[in-house]
Amino acid sequence: MKVLLDVNVIVDILGATEDVLYSFQALDVMLLKRFEPFMTASMAPTVQYVLSTRKYASKPGAISALQNLVDVVSVLDVTEVDLRHALVDPLGDFEDAMVAWAAFRHGVDLIVTRNVRDFVGSPVAAMTSQQFCEVYRPAGYEYDLARS
Repeated sequence: MKVLLDVNVIVDILGATEDVLYSFQALDVMLLKRFEPFMTASMAPTVQYVLSTRKYASKPGAISALQNLVDVVSVLDVTEVDLRHALVDPLGDFEDAMVAWAAFRHGVDLIVTRNVRDFVGSPVAAMTSQQFCEVYRPAGYEYDLARS
């Protein structure tokens, strides 16, 4: 199964935000189930910007985190075709529309996001990290989600 991580899920993981637990668990489940995790190349500047401006990481730290991430997830391109689809059908968020159309073009099965409402009408189904974990977590596999 091909699964695209939305920007907010990537920021959660790399920035250890308040939402990191389910986001990290979702990526872990993808790897355990041998699903193919993806991001788009267009997400990288946004991730770097958010990580550094919100002080989750320094600029070099954000770049280093992205370098480590692309060793784990594959990177998809976003093209003019995706842009043109998003211009006609911007969904709830224009950037998310471009990502959704790129995901569709690449045959992605599912988008994992914190903001499902931004993907209403998307050509690719979306669910939250928590929903993803509830559906796909291997039987008998539990996570201790208590955060210290």
